[in-house]
Amino acid sequence: MVPSQSGPAVAALLLSALVADLSAQTYHLNYRYRDGYIVAVAGDTNHDGYTDILVGHPEGGGGFGEVKLVSGRTMNELKIWKGQNRGAGFGSALFVGDWNNDSVPDYMVGAPGDSSGRGSVTGIDGKTLQLSWQLLGAGTGTGFGEVLCLADVYPFVPDGKPEIIVASPNYGTSTVTSAGRIDIFDNVSHKKVGGFTGSGSRARYGTALASNGDLDGKPGDEVVVTAKGYYSSLSGCGGGYFEVISGGTVTVTRYNGPSRFCLGSAVLVDDVDADNQKEIVIGSGFNNRQGGATIWEWSSKNNKWQPGVNYPVGGRNFGTNIIRVPDMNNDKIDDVCISGTDNVHFFAGKSNFKLGSFNRAAIVSVAQAGDIDKDGALDILVGARQGYPAFNGEVGFWSTKTFPFTPTDNYVSAKRGGRVELSIDMGKNNGGHIYVVLGSLTGTGPTKLGPVNLPLTIDAFTIAMTGAFNVTPFVNFVGFLDKDGKSKAFWQAAPALGQFAPLFAHYAVLVITYPEIRFRDASNARHFKLVK
Repeated sequence: MVPSQSGPAVAALLLSALVADLSAQTYHLNYRYRDGYIVAVAGDTNHDGYTDILVGHPEGGGGFGEVKLVSGRTMNELKIWKGQNRGAGFGSALFVGDWNNDSVPDYMVGAPGDSSGRGSVTGIDGKTLQLSWQLLGAGTGTGFGEVLCLADVYPFVPDGKPEIIVASPNYGTSTVTSAGRIDIFDNVSHKKVGGFTGSGSRARYGTALASNGDLDGKPGDEVVVTAKGYYSSLSGCGGGYFEVISGGTVTVTRYNGPSRFCLGSAVLVDDVDADNQKEIVIGSGFNNRQGGATIWEWSSKNNKWQPGVNYPVGGRNFGTNIIRVPDMNNDKIDDVCISGTDNVHFFAGKSNFKLGSFNRAAIVSVAQAGDIDKDGALDILVGARQGYPAFNGEVGFWSTKTFPFTPTDNYVSAKRGGRVELSIDMGKNNGGHIYVVLGSLTGTGPTKLGPVNLPLTIDAFTIAMTGAFNVTPFVNFVGFLDKDGKSKAFWQAAPALGQFAPLFAHYAVLVITYPEIRFRDASNARHFKLVK
């Protein structure tokens, strides 16, 4: 017989079990895009039904910096833009928003070291994918272009056209070091129409910027600007603060964070708990400490923003990125993703309960893309500065879905050679039957093979592979699945393939019934790149 327990105790037990179950969600790294670590969602630029992404590589392109537009369907580069000056850090910041009001997402790219340290911001027209304009910072070493935003804040009568807001968090004066500054530019004439400077030494005003329409019920957008508190080994962490700039009236209200908290590493403005009132979520990741994240609520009684719920702390620099993600716990409310430099965590929008997490070191940026590969599972894009092996950063696609065909990696160096294990798990219902790993250089399908949809476009490469099965580099690409429907294949090569690089291919597993010999099943497709 079950021991008697009070109602609250039983409720707490059930809640604990529910949260534990949600937290047990496993995330898999299903794809790595190399040589870049700043990531943003670009929209469907080539109209193929898949969301494309922007990847910034500030040290790429021979040191000039690069931004790449990458297909969400094939992972091929659709467009590459390079910086104009070596060491400019072109691609250090990315922002996607419609600055020309043509209903097509446009892009802004920051290069804080451009023009001998003045910094620059470049606008890319999302419709033509051409460079459209450039803004230059006023001083050297200010970090102009590190953080970008769009909001309709000027003129005093809002005109429905967003202004370009550029942060210079290292900006200082003769008496104040790194107070930080934001400048506001008209997006037609590109002339500066206003700006604000932080107060206090090392405040780094402009560490984070966010705007999500109206907050005060008056015409114009509001912009939230953070000034991250600084860390000192002698005095600990400074408090930090944020300001709310009201559009239309262009008035500024300052809110100080708790002392020794380093508030201000990231900001999100959204109705996170679905109460029809937007909240301001401020991150406090700092100096390799645990950090934090706090929800600030609007108090109509006191007519100001007040700190409310703190999210459970989750690892070093927790709070360096905060984004919304689609509903993960089926409560019809979008949820929240908060990362640090070790982990990515997911929280229920309504209750703030933890829904899961995964580990990834050196996280620089996080961008939610939804179901980018249309496999029925949420994908989270995470940019990490550390690459493996000898790659300068990567963008990882993390998903809760376990795939039947999963490589341990999808990049191999033509110079060094290498071996990549291809794990095949087609399920027990396919146990004992024949598997074939097929490839395509053209892209993903589907291609109808009897009752099976093979997710590859059959081309000359596919045909050529059939004459080279189980010959390097296609080791064990044909064989029998074991009784559980599992096997392993290997892409393996000596360092003598430089003449073929770069080569971007796509692979999938086809199952053939044995001994009848007919098409039976197919796996997901996986992208694979041979790099120089």
